[in-house]
Amino acid sequence: MLYPMCLDSFPAGDKLGKFPTGEQWVRNITKGDEILMGPTMENAALLIDPSNGTVARAFRLRQVDLYGQTLVSETANGGMALKEPSSTSVETIELPSGPLPSLAAGGFSQDGRFLAYSHSSRGSVWDLAQNKQVSRLRRFSSLHFDDQNRMQIHVIASFQHSGANLMLEPTKGTQSPGAAFVEGQELLSGTLVYFKPLDKGYNGVVNNFEMQVSDPFTGKLLWTRHFPNGKPGLNETDGDSLAVVNNLRTDEAAGEANRHTDKLVKSSDTLKEWIANGLMIEILNARTGEVRRILQTPTRPVWESDAQSVDIFGDYVAVHGNLNNTVVYRLSDGMRTCAFYGRVLGGDGKRGLLAVSNRDQEMVVYDDATGNEVKHVILDHKPRAVGFVTTTNSLRVLTATQQVYTVPLADSASAK
Repeated sequence: MLYPMCLDSFPAGDKLGKFPTGEQWVRNITKGDEILMGPTMENAALLIDPSNGTVARAFRLRQVDLYGQTLVSETANGGMALKEPSSTSVETIELPSGPLPSLAAGGFSQDGRFLAYSHSSRGSVWDLAQNKQVSRLRRFSSLHFDDQNRMQIHVIASFQHSGANLMLEPTKGTQSPGAAFVEGQELLSGTLVYFKPLDKGYNGVVNNFEMQVSDPFTGKLLWTRHFPNGKPGLNETDGDSLAVVNNLRTDEAAGEANRHTDKLVKSSDTLKEWIANGLMIEILNARTGEVRRILQTPTRPVWESDAQSVDIFGDYVAVHGNLNNTVVYRLSDGMRTCAFYGRVLGGDGKRGLLAVSNRDQEMVVYDDATGNEVKHVILDHKPRAVGFVTTTNSLRVLTATQQVYTVPLADSASAK
C-alpha cells in the first residue's frame, strides 16, 4: 500500500513537495536536505530528495548517516566506515562487540562443528572448525540440524522480502528452497506447523483453528487436527516428536485424556484435588500426528507469556513453571526424578543429560534420571545457545560475548 509523503516548511507550513511511499521508516541526516528511508527491495536504506522523491543513493545496510557529502556507515562485520568526498579511500575502524541479545533461534550441529543463530536483525552460520563465518542471512525464527549437518531454517518476512523455508548445506556452501512460505508457520521437529483460522472470530479474536503439519521440503500436507477452543502450546523435542501443551481444565485436555486412556500417565507428584489443576502434555509423532504418550502434571498454567516451557529429551520431559522452577519426569511411568531452579537450554536424550542456566553466567549439567550434578561452570556472560557433542563427550556453549566454550564432561576439568 502506498501513502502520500508531504514535505512542508516549518513553521510556516508551506507545501514544498509530495511523493508516494510505502510502509517504511523515515529519518533525517545529520547535515543536508535529503532524508533516509527504507527498506526498499534489495536496499536497507535510500537517500531521497524529499521535494520530488528522487533517489540519490542506495545502501545495503540501514546504519548510515551523512554530514554534507561525508558518509559514515556500518561495515558487514559490524565496524564503521568513513568516506570523505575529497578522498578516494575509505577509512574503517573495528568496534568492540556488544553483548548478544536473546536469540530468536540458535543451535549447534550434532557434531559441534557448525553454529547457527539469529537475533532481531540478522542471522549467521559459523564453521567453528575453521573459525569463520560461512553464511550471513536475514533473520530466521527457527532452525533444525540433521545428522548430516544440513540445516533447515524458517526465514521470516523482513526488509520488504517475503519469508522462506530454506535448506542450507554449510559444508558445501549451498542453499536450496523448501516448501512455500506461509505467514505464521513454525518449523518444529523437522516439520512446518501452521494454525489455519476456520472463522473470522469475534472482534478480531479467533479461537477456532485447524492445525496443519507439512513437509518442510515438498510442502505436502502430512496431517491435520482441529482445535476449536484456541491454539495449544507447542514444543519440539530432540527426536521426531511434537509436544502439545494444554491447560488440564480445558475441554481439549479432557477429551484427549478420554480418547487415549492407554497412553495417559499421571506424574508421581499429581495432587488429589477436587478439580484437577495443571498441564496436559501430549507427545505426538511429528510426521503422522499419532499420540505416543500423554503426561498429566500439576505444574500450573503460565502467569507470564515466557514463563512456561516444555523440553523433551529421550524418555524425560522437563517442565519449566512460573517461579523459574523446573521439574523433570520420566515419560514411561510419570515418575518425578528431579527438580531445580533454572531453565533448560539443551539436552542429550541418549546420555540423559540436561544443560541448565539459572543465574547469569552459570551453566549446570544435570543427570535427568537422578538429578545429580554432572558439571557446574561459570562463563564470561549469559549463555545464549548450547549443544551436546557426543563424539567428544562435551558441551558447547555460545555466550552473549559471542564466545564459544567447550565444556568437557568426562571429568571435573574447568571449561576452556
